[in-house]
Amino acid sequence: MPGKTYVGYGSLISPTVVAGYFTDNRNEKVKQKYMDKTGYEQPGEIVLDEFLEKWSSIQDEVEILPVRIQRLRRSYSYDSGGSLMLSVREKSGSWINAVVIKNLPEKQREILEDVESSYLRKEIRLEDIEVYDSCDAKIDDEPVLFLADPEGEKFDVEGEINMVYHKTILAGIEILGGIYGEEFAEEFKQDFLETTFHGGEPLVEK
Repeated sequence: MPGKTYVGYGSLISPTVVAGYFTDNRNEKVKQKYMDKTGYEQPGEIVLDEFLEKWSSIQDEVEILPVRIQRLRRSYSYDSGGSLMLSVREKSGSWINAVVIKNLPEKQREILEDVESSYLRKEIRLEDIEVYDSCDAKIDDEPVLFLADPEGEKFDVEGEINMVYHKTILAGIEILGGIYGEEFAEEFKQDFLETTFHGGEPLVEK
C-alpha cells in the first residue's frame, strides 16, 4: 500500500500539479507544457487552466501543508533531458522548505507512486519537520519523499535550469498564498530561493 502523505519539494509544491493527478491524460498534458517552452513570460501563465479548476474542486479535501525540513539540500542538478530539474540529497546542517501533501485518495496515491517509481523513497522523520506558523495543521505520519539516486548518471549534472519547471513552482507558491496569505507566500518564496542551489550558489544570490 502506498504511503498516505508525501513531500513536495519541486513541482509538487504547486497545488495545481497535485490536482493534475485527478485529471484524465495528465501525462500528455504535462509533456505538452514542457515541450512548449515559449509564451511563458510570467509564472502565472504556466498554470494549466484545467488543473487550476480541478484544484478549486478538491482543495477542501486535499491538504497541502507548508513545512521546513532539516538535513536536506536542494539543487538544480538533475538532468531532465537537456535542462535541469530539482534534486535533493541528505546533508547535515542544511534544510529546505517544501509541502506535505495529505489526504490523497488511494487512486491518486497509486498514480503518484507510479509516476515517481524510478526514484528512491525516503520517509522523513517527524522531528525533522517544522510546519510554517501560517498553517495550524498537524502532521501525524512520516511523509514519503522521492529523490534521485545520488549514484545515478543523471544526478549532480551541470547545465541550465528548466525554466518551465521553475516557473511552475513559483506559480504554485503564488497559489499557496491564496490559502495562507500573501505575507506567507513571500516568506515561502524567499526561503525557497535561499535553500535552492544552482552551480553551487543559492538562487537568491543569482
